[in-house]
Amino acid sequence: MSRTVYVGNLPLDVKERELDDVFYKCGRIMEIDLKIPARPPGFAFIEFDRADEADEAVRRRDGYDFDGYRLRVSPAVGSIAGERGATPRLPDGASIF
Repeated sequence: MSRTVYVGNLPLDVKERELDDVFYKCGRIMEIDLKIPARPPGFAFIEFDRADEADEAVRRRDGYDFDGYRLRVSPAVGSIAGERGATPRLPDGASIF
């Protein structure tokens, strides 16, 4: 199982600290890789210490109302950039546009 989750449908003015506030109850966050494209929505990859924590984040936060934005949270494919040379990818069917 992956330790990294994809978080989609974020507002463009989201801050890393806000994501930490939403996800810290799911487990120990190792890294947040926030992506703010030119057009909404924003997205992020959040890496947890353990795979079961990432699974908990998906269970607890998929569909979560974040300031009027319904979050899409799912396991990421790959891992945070730099870890074993892999780069995270969007889950199947996800789009940044």
